[in-house]
Amino acid sequence: ATCLTLNALDLPARYPEAIFDRILLDVPCSASGVIRRHPDIKKLRRAEDIESLVSLQADILDAAWAVLKPGGRLLYVTCSVFRQENEQQIRAFQSRYQDVQILAMPIGQTLEWGVACQPGRQLLPGMDESDGFYFCLLEKNESAAV
Repeated sequence: ATCLTLNALDLPARYPEAIFDRILLDVPCSASGVIRRHPDIKKLRRAEDIESLVSLQADILDAAWAVLKPGGRLLYVTCSVFRQENEQQIRAFQSRYQDVQILAMPIGQTLEWGVACQPGRQLLPGMDESDGFYFCLLEKNESAAV
């Protein structure tokens, strides 16, 4: 495996063809899920920040989707507990693309983690001694044009 770290908005320009089998997107977010460890977030974030973060997240999702191969998987992750950045973001993404399939998040054979969302899974702050995180696994349909 080759791992790359770069600005996701630059993906389509840098890679004009769909070449990635797997993409992990840990997108910029409100960080509302990590407030217990970073209480300064309450002072640093404003309600109006959410709209610009949601827009940036959508742009990043679109850029990453453009370079994901058909049959490829993308894991969308935030450290937010806000639905606008999580379930609503993924539903909006799904409405923009016909070639997206939302996959069930695997849960261990003996360990069920987080809360099932529609779509994805959410860890809430304090749950299993964790911070708040959201995960959604997407797959690009094989029938997607290359």
